[in-house]
Amino acid sequence: MVRNTMLLCVRTTIDLPDELFRRLKRAAADEGIAMRDIMVRALIAYLDPPHATAYKFDWTPVRGGWNPDLPIDSNAALIELLDPIERYLDPERASPHQ
Repeated sequence: MVRNTMLLCVRTTIDLPDELFRRLKRAAADEGIAMRDIMVRALIAYLDPPHATAYKFDWTPVRGGWNPDLPIDSNAALIELLDPIERYLDPERASPHQ
């Protein structure tokens, strides 16, 4: 099956500041391409910016290593261990263990 495809182009008029137009015209001449091509590239770059890469947290211990005495298999034991620190940082906080 042959499909009749038509390339749609839209013509429009835009007002550019004189200095910007001169820079556009010079860049097109320097690169040997049409001003239209530069404008199309600029619009595509503006409308479809490259996706930022996801931030990857790189954990580096400052001193020591893993403490084998930490009770990592029990949330309740960890809370019990950290509770005195939280009370020290925020004395107004009521501790459920008092």
